[in-house]
Order: sequence, then structure tokens, then C-alpha cells
Amino acid sequence: MIIPLDYRKVFIAFIKKALTEAKGGEYFEKFYRDTLAKSFSFSVVFKQPDFKKDKIILGANQLKVLFTAIDDAQVSLIMYMAFIEQKNKAFPLPFENEMVLRTIYEKKAEKIETNKVIFKTAPGSGLCVREHNRETNGDNYYVFNDEAFTEKLFTVLRSQAERAGFNKQVAEKIRCKPLNCKKVVVKHYGCLLNISIGMLQMEADVKLLQYFYDAGIGSRHSAGFGLVDLVAQDLF
Repeated sequence: MIIPLDYRKVFIAFIKKALTEAKGGEYFEKFYRDTLAKSFSFSVVFKQPDFKKDKIILGANQLKVLFTAIDDAQVSLIMYMAFIEQKNKAFPLPFENEMVLRTIYEKKAEKIETNKVIFKTAPGSGLCVREHNRETNGDNYYVFNDEAFTEKLFTVLRSQAERAGFNKQVAEKIRCKPLNCKKVVVKHYGCLLNISIGMLQMEADVKLLQYFYDAGIGSRHSAGFGLVDLVAQDLF
């Protein structure tokens, strides 16, 4: 099986299709209207991938999508029902391929109980930190060893928290630093993006940490980035 190197946009298209067909599309605008904040994240895990210049050759005709959303009936249940309706339907892919959703497994997320955690970027994911320049309409991306990384990451996380409904006082107390990270370059909508993979030490309000865990962390967290696993709580 062959899929494009710029594969995240394929799965975004799948999510949009699922929402478009669920209950006549009444939920689509809840997630994809203007720049509305999206409280979900996903990553794609391939089986025996061979990465080429413009494509990925899979050693087996299988792949796994990890999807997470906030524990809210208005988000998680809608997405779950939308995916259920797509089971056993062929979804076209480039290179004259197609994919079919066969099985959905529901896994209960861990509950965060302290204000200090260590996250690790999930398989197939990575931390994206973007700074958008409104004057030039261009983007800059920062990775863990850039001098301005901590400052830009804080700006992104604070903005994400406030857009999710957390007050400014809570958002201002976020602390985050990278641990054992490395830089990875990925292709996304035709552009090459620098992202970081590895662990993150975070300190924030318990509910906010839970939100980041459930919804994804950082820029483009609903576009195949920012999905994290919980490694430890209150151990530092």
C-alpha cells in the first residue's frame, strides 16, 4: 500500500467527511466553522513504513489512527458516532488506493490528579509551535533547541488555554520545558514543518493539564500534531 508523504491532510479530509455525513452534517460547523478552536487531536501510526521522497510504502496494508477528544458529550460522542457511520465504507486515497475503517477500539483516558506531569509525544505525533506573522501572512516554526522556543511555546499554550475557555490567570501560570527531545521535519499541506518529538515537563492547573492531554497540545493540534501520552504525575 502506498500513501502520500503529506498524509495528515488525508485524515483531516476523512474527519470532515465523517462530520459532513453524520446527521445530515449538522455538526460540521461545530468543528470547522471559521477559526473555531477544536478540542481533539489525532496521530497516524503505520505498520512497517518505508519513507520515500514523496510517498510512504507500507509493509502491510494496515494503519492505526489514534484519536482523542475532551471528555464532553458534545465533542467525544459526536466524533465517535461520526466515525461509527464510516465503518466499512471505502475512502479514496492518492495513488489509486483506498482505506476502509474496520474496527474502532475505545480506550479510557487516564485522569490527571496533580498540577505537575510529564507528557511524551505519542507515536506518529509531535509538538508543533507556530508563530503567525499577520503582516507577511507567513509562519515560523520553533523546535526545542531554538533560543526562542520556550517563549513561543508559552504564547501558543496560553492562547490555546484561553480559547478553550480558561481564564487569563490560569493560562498565565503554565510552565513547560522539553526533555530528551529531537527535531523532525514533516510535510504538511505542501510545506516542510519543523516539529519536536520527545517528553515535556508541564506544570499548570489540573483541569488545564487534563484539557491538553485530551485535546492535544500546541499549534495545529487538531491536524495531526500535539497528541501526547501521560508518562508521570507529580514526580518532580
